[in-house]
Amino acid sequence: MGGAAPYTTLNVGDAAVGGFMRRDPEQHPDVPNSWTVYFATDDIDATATQINENGGRVLNGPFPTPVGPMLIAADPQGAVFQAIEMAPAQSDDA
Repeated sequence: MGGAAPYTTLNVGDAAVGGFMRRDPEQHPDVPNSWTVYFATDDIDATATQINENGGRVLNGPFPTPVGPMLIAADPQGAVFQAIEMAPAQSDDA
């Protein structure tokens, strides 16, 4: 297996509003192609706590990613979603 697939960010002006990447069929052979909704949060750990306290379940994470820590969760009815705490934008001048 190779490394992580490139992640393409969709922007409106300077704000990232979405993104996508190719699914690695070798890494996830039983997972069909799909779209996933992400909710931005200022505090991924607090979000994980709130999910669990309100009847949802954190299924994976929080875990680090190149764009910020995220988690995969399910609401009380089982609908899966993700949450992400976006890393601060890096300036080319830094």
